[in-house]
Amino acid sequence: MRRAPLALALVLAGIAGDTSADRHPSLDDYRYFRRLSIDLAGHPPTRDDLTRFERGDFELGAWIDQQLASPAYAERVERIYMDRLRLELGSSYHFAPPSTVLRRDQVNGPDGRTVFVYYRQGQRRKDRATDRAFCLPSGGTVTAAQLDARTVVVEPWWLYADYAAAEPRDRVDPSWATRFPGYELVPELLVDADGTTPTTAVRVCREEAQTAATAAGASCLTATGFERSAACGCGPGLERCLPSPASHPGAPAFVIATAAPLGLGQPFEAGHRAAAFWERMWWSEEARHLLDDVFGADRDVRELLVGRDAPVNGPLAQFYRALAGSTCCGPAARLGYTSPEPLVELPASTTLPPPQATTTWLRVDRGPRAAGLLTLPIFLAKYATRRARAHAAYSVFACRDFIAAGVAEPPSTEPDLAKRPGCATCHATLEPLAAYFTRVRESDWTYLPPATFPARLPRCAKPGKPPGECRGTYDPDFHLLAGAHAAPDHAEAGPRGLAAELVASPDFAPCAVQTVAEALLGRPLGAGDEPWKRELATGFVAGGYRMRAVVRAIVSSSRYRASDRPPLDENP
Repeated sequence: MRRAPLALALVLAGIAGDTSADRHPSLDDYRYFRRLSIDLAGHPPTRDDLTRFERGDFELGAWIDQQLASPAYAERVERIYMDRLRLELGSSYHFAPPSTVLRRDQVNGPDGRTVFVYYRQGQRRKDRATDRAFCLPSGGTVTAAQLDARTVVVEPWWLYADYAAAEPRDRVDPSWATRFPGYELVPELLVDADGTTPTTAVRVCREEAQTAATAAGASCLTATGFERSAACGCGPGLERCLPSPASHPGAPAFVIATAAPLGLGQPFEAGHRAAAFWERMWWSEEARHLLDDVFGADRDVRELLVGRDAPVNGPLAQFYRALAGSTCCGPAARLGYTSPEPLVELPASTTLPPPQATTTWLRVDRGPRAAGLLTLPIFLAKYATRRARAHAAYSVFACRDFIAAGVAEPPSTEPDLAKRPGCATCHATLEPLAAYFTRVRESDWTYLPPATFPARLPRCAKPGKPPGECRGTYDPDFHLLAGAHAAPDHAEAGPRGLAAELVASPDFAPCAVQTVAEALLGRPLGAGDEPWKRELATGFVAGGYRMRAVVRAIVSSSRYRASDRPPLDENP
């Protein structure tokens, strides 16, 4: 005979003695409620949930509405989009440019004790003998005069929440585990070289302790400034740099959650990881909070692409204001771009939380170039090329892809893939979309403004071999800014232009409802679902592109209910 799966049978047996129940749901009813609870509440129904479900006065519609207003619902839809966008970076990706990492070496002090000294590899120095190297004899004995001349004592940001104060006092202590969940330093950063004395300040090479904003014609927030000038340091409280407790940048610096299904404050597992992983973790959380913010408040879903406002916390505020420029400017610097205009710019007038404030999230305007998910660091790092960025946005938000089955690819010297035989079927669409990212450097978020980088720069458009400074920024095949050839007007519109094109597309609304419906149903939509999908899309548009009503319609549908009927156990 057939019977219910063992786990469900045990649940039902556990509530059989509840005499307050005054209705008798069917097995399919229980299955349906279990599926709803997992999708909307984030967990299987508890015994109390089942007891309420069995009562005669239980209103399923009111219960669904209650769950749709909960954080668990927002997290469910957020997870759908995080999975579709694949916004996870592999372990090989590191954000650790030399200008952001403070290494730590040790010397023998004048009193015979070991002293830790922090420095940047490659730092320009006034003393030619130590230029681009450690400022003291490594591992040797130094005099008091050498220490005073070449180093300075600083209260750094990673030890003090109020590091910007004249006399910082809010030093890291056990209370920070509650105040700043998820912020934890490795023990090596908390004690002096004797291994026991709590560190209250750090000694750093003098050049690194400087706070100038610009030097030698370059911004001190950029790699260019770091490489050119001995006057560019790590800023107030060393806020432009990340700590490493060893002489190599990959040494563990933070205790980071590696498995945290209940959130970063309640990790299942945590490990000691380098500072590069600290930044990467918050890029991922930034995307999640942006999605949560839209779905939790039931905002217009188009804000995922065209929105300028988005949440940031302390670590992200530090990244945008002090660290993001450290990857600038590569080949662009050879054309004089040394004080860059940011792609995303947080308002200077807004008081942002300190770097340790992991759970303090503020919704801020990111500036006129911001385009929701399309200008987040994790998106730009995950999809490093112009074409990859366009493809990801097109497939996720238009539910369309590039497939050219059975097309011949004869030999060709045509540089334009939108015209090359065998390539044109896909690239005729992809290249103009990719052009929207022309002014955002690949593998980076550095913005190339039109004032400095016109689409056609005369000296980079000369026939033959272009000057060396043009390479990597201008395309010699087209004599244009790299990536602009397919649609120069798209290059000027930037990522916001792609966002506007996608949300105006007739594919946007059907794609949004399809993405969520397929995830909730656990199967692809087929031809027989087309009328239903059109109905959902029509309601989605009429409702102001808000997802909550769409999800309610999906989970209330016969399709959703039928999708949760697994094969029964055939064993007697």
